[in-house]
Amino acid sequence: MPLDPIDTPALPVDFDMLTANISRMGGGGRSVAPKRSEPCRPLDPLISCRNAEMAGGRGSCMDVRQLRYFLQIVELKSYHRASETLRVAQPALSHQIAKLEAELEVKLFVRHSRGVEVTVSGAILAEHARQIIAQVEGAKHAAREGGHVVVGNLAIGMPPSVGFAFAPAVIERFMNDFPRVHLTVIPGFNGFLQEWLNEGRIQLAIIYDPNPNSRLEKEVLFDEPIVFIAPADDEKIWSRLNGPDDLAGIPLILPSRPHGVRLIIDEMAAERKIPLSIRIEIDALQLIRELVLRRVGYAILPRSAVESDVKARLLAARGIPGLDLKRTLVLAHSPRTSLGLPGERFADYVREMAGLVRSGQTLRQLAI
Repeated sequence: MPLDPIDTPALPVDFDMLTANISRMGGGGRSVAPKRSEPCRPLDPLISCRNAEMAGGRGSCMDVRQLRYFLQIVELKSYHRASETLRVAQPALSHQIAKLEAELEVKLFVRHSRGVEVTVSGAILAEHARQIIAQVEGAKHAAREGGHVVVGNLAIGMPPSVGFAFAPAVIERFMNDFPRVHLTVIPGFNGFLQEWLNEGRIQLAIIYDPNPNSRLEKEVLFDEPIVFIAPADDEKIWSRLNGPDDLAGIPLILPSRPHGVRLIIDEMAAERKIPLSIRIEIDALQLIRELVLRRVGYAILPRSAVESDVKARLLAARGIPGLDLKRTLVLAHSPRTSLGLPGERFADYVREMAGLVRSGQTLRQLAI
């Protein structure tokens, strides 16, 4: 998504620690995916320059406008397209990036015939820059509103299945109470969501069973059952399905690996030596739902994925006898990224709604 046009005055940035991080990772002109050896700490964009000479007005000083320019090039991978989006002459844009590179004493981009690619050092700077700009925007909103009104931007992520019941109930209440927050909801699978949290692209995520070795801060919300799904009027399948072993021979439509549900199902089948008959692999829950309705096969999914269809009596969703399949829903964020007031309030609403689920309310009741 292109960044907003630049109207923010140049703000000096303290980047002693940022420069040390970049130098330690190696400046070079290599263009590769970043590998973080340790967490990056948020920077305060309002602290003065790197040294007294700069603070006295001599030499260059990194500012928010330069970081916005830099991030736009990272997003578009092209000086030319970034220049058009920002409405800044390309020579002026190139000059600002050259000043950044001189200040940091590293290469931020590698040019090639198709545009540019960010270097390792550039990727590290991009991670910090996103946090700095978010802090600046939060400071602007807080100052304008005197800290009494919740305003600002909030980006959250969640798996597609969460979006069918739990998430709409939370989002509806949040937006009713805080209409001046601009909310961006990004669906994605667990691996992508955890990566986006670490990169600072989203502030919060509702995810399933995260990697226990991740550096994310995690809070367990509730366990969600994984159930067998069939057309509502297909009574024969339930008389056939009396235990896990009866899954053998039933035509299944499942997500592909490494989808979290698929990993749970495969692990269960391997432990019990059940030869599953997987007819189709699809990573789109709506399409799985449609094919089950058309009687192409049956599915095993989180119950929340079909709550509305169960309520409408189009599909039936029941646990598999003799199995307790479930996965844990978790609220996660990166300690390197500030949630801001909108993020803190949204997290409060998620916790409150999760408490209702734990107390006995079903996702179907939340969706009503």
